[in-house]
Amino acid sequence: MPNSLAVLTLESPETHVAKAIAAAQETLAAPGLPAVEYERALVLLAAVVYARSSRLSEACALGVLSIFRRPDLPDSTLRLAGEVLSFLLTTRVGAPVAEGVAALLSQPGEPSRTYEILLGVLNHAAFWATDLFDFEALLSLAELGHLTGHRKVITQTILEPWLYAAGGSVTSPALDRLLRLAGANGSSKYWLYYVNARTDFQEDVRALAGASLPGRLSLHRVVATRLGAANARVLVLQNIKDGQGDEIVRCVPLLQSLLDYNRELEIVLVTQRAYMYAHPRVTIIPPGEHDRFDAVLQQSFDAVVGFFE
Repeated sequence: MPNSLAVLTLESPETHVAKAIAAAQETLAAPGLPAVEYERALVLLAAVVYARSSRLSEACALGVLSIFRRPDLPDSTLRLAGEVLSFLLTTRVGAPVAEGVAALLSQPGEPSRTYEILLGVLNHAAFWATDLFDFEALLSLAELGHLTGHRKVITQTILEPWLYAAGGSVTSPALDRLLRLAGANGSSKYWLYYVNARTDFQEDVRALAGASLPGRLSLHRVVATRLGAANARVLVLQNIKDGQGDEIVRCVPLLQSLLDYNRELEIVLVTQRAYMYAHPRVTIIPPGEHDRFDAVLQQSFDAVVGFFE
């Protein structure tokens, strides 16, 4: 019945949403059921999110969160619950979901798989529901001792995206806490450089980021000097069978930044879509023109960018 009810909910939401919510809540509140019963209830709520998310209540969110208090359930059930929580984050019950996820992560002694799944929910929130969490509250969460083994994941997939979204509200003490959490994490050099360059961050925050950069980007000056030379040449291979919009997103900002950085730099671009590009310093070579392509491969370039699958 629950599976067919999920389909009916999608087909005729006005008629079946109330019944789907009631059935899901009843199942999620019942202890000791087989995992498949809880999974069917989660699928019902997923259907409601898609069909009529405005009908969801806080009880729906609490029901999904209760799955993580049943240690006997398999990973597949927990992961499905994590997916549904991610869906719920962007609905009217996003706030209780966020509060519940933070509360579960704050509790020591949970299985590592539980923390992994709940951190995945936070990663989703880092891109789609940043208003539900405070950056410094997330720092406090990351500093908890029982999450030490997950710290790299937290800093790279949660705190770094949140840092970009927080922008001007970030304080220098908060950035210093993030630096201490990241430790020797090699990726920190990239967000430090980013923060140092972004004018919407506070001046003392940008200064701290700049002061923390020396020694982290050892090749930066070498690359900048080479790409800034009068005769600089870059080869770009767009070797992916993708959509036109994908190529625009992938190639155009990169090519434009190189051309803007050095007014004499030249680019040789290998792509099927020659019609998309018109710039006097960009030479287009379709991959099917083998003689021209072979000749290009015999030439010297200061940088090579290869997109491939």
